[in-house]
Amino acid sequence: MSIPTNKVGILMAEIDTGGALRSAGDRVILGARDAKSEQEWMMRQKITKCAAKVTDAVHEHGGVIANRTARAIFSTFPNARNAFRAACFIQRGHHRDINETAATTTVALGLRLGLTFGKMIVDAGQITGDTVEMARQIALRTSPGQIFAAENAVNAVGDEVSGYVKSLGAASFENVHGETEIFEVNWNEEGASGSSAYTETVPIVDSAPPSARLMVNLRGKELVLDESNPIVSLRSGKQGEPHARLEYRNGSFYLVNLRVSGTRIKPVQGDEQLCLDEIELTGEGAIRLSDVLREGKTENLLFSCLS
Repeated sequence: MSIPTNKVGILMAEIDTGGALRSAGDRVILGARDAKSEQEWMMRQKITKCAAKVTDAVHEHGGVIANRTARAIFSTFPNARNAFRAACFIQRGHHRDINETAATTTVALGLRLGLTFGKMIVDAGQITGDTVEMARQIALRTSPGQIFAAENAVNAVGDEVSGYVKSLGAASFENVHGETEIFEVNWNEEGASGSSAYTETVPIVDSAPPSARLMVNLRGKELVLDESNPIVSLRSGKQGEPHARLEYRNGSFYLVNLRVSGTRIKPVQGDEQLCLDEIELTGEGAIRLSDVLREGKTENLLFSCLS
């Protein structure tokens, strides 16, 4: 049974590798385990980090990830304004990351973003509809570093973005009835055009890939946090709301609190601490995901940092 949703802001983000890491069937495989070289290993890490940052930006702007493939992240927002703001935030952050990288060799990696606004169709767990298909095709028509928005998204936001968009004319899309006007969004903080193609960069390294890992044991299940798996969400109970998040950043591991009441951590050596924002994890210890910290209970997460 097909069910139409309310109108939502839709953001499609395509990670462009510039032809790198293509395998049979023009498919990009994420993760470092199958890397054939150190350069390829580093490139895969960049893709993973880029996807994680896009995901974080979506959540920060009130959106949810509806679907994700190897190179595409499809997200929805309660309104078009949040989708616009998230898209600009993503491109600015990606551009800053590029500018801050030094002593590198350039490898093509960019972000193509497409925005639409309208209803979606949910059928047996599959999300379809003209606005979804249009967002996907719009993203593919951009160059790395660009944001294109459909007329329905621009009209939904109104005057707030009128000075930051430029019409590219009407366009038609495969499997979508009629034509719609497309706009380029100027996301650059300095006011320059956002149409330049940007490249992500991969550091030149002479040593082996970093081996820092965080071993986590929760409810009898072991997880590994590292560069290839940089974020793990922690929930209170198997179906509970997110309580905290573990993150790998620049060779270190952090506990990020998501609860007003905070998250308690007990290092093996040291006193119990209350984390209200974030705290760096070192050594070994336990993180409390229930009201009382007791040894051996399933709501205690045990961690161990390995270098």
